[in-house]
Amino acid sequence: MDADRLTKANYARHRGVSRPAVTAMAKNDRIVVDADGLVIVSESDAMLDNGKKPAKPTSVADSMALYEEQRALKMAADRERSELELAKSKGELVTIADVRARLSREITVARTLLMSLGDGVCGRLASIDSERDIKALIDARVIEILDDVADKLGAE
Repeated sequence: MDADRLTKANYARHRGVSRPAVTAMAKNDRIVVDADGLVIVSESDAMLDNGKKPAKPTSVADSMALYEEQRALKMAADRERSELELAKSKGELVTIADVRARLSREITVARTLLMSLGDGVCGRLASIDSERDIKALIDARVIEILDDVADKLGAE
């Protein structure tokens, strides 16, 4: 059996719904089934994940299957939301706004310290004749500043 094709029972397990729900989805053209009755997984998942509107059920069995499908999807979404909330509470997940705020603070610290480069070398440059010595002085001051940046950011 092709990896992209599953029986309706296996596709039901794959999606977390009942076999009758898969049968109803096939009947209502919500999933793609080949001539052998196998579900084409990639196309069917794409149709379901892209939110194709469900067809109106034509029988009580179809209504129950559709209800089961929707219930399973809601439960999966609730599980995912709970997992995300747990990850956030454990500090494993942060919001984009928190990352942007932290990055803004870090850039401000780095900029402020780098702007002090001139203050640290200006007075000593006048007495240095060699380009190599000027470069060494500036390099040493930049390393000091970057160490300060790392210390300040590491303390947060």
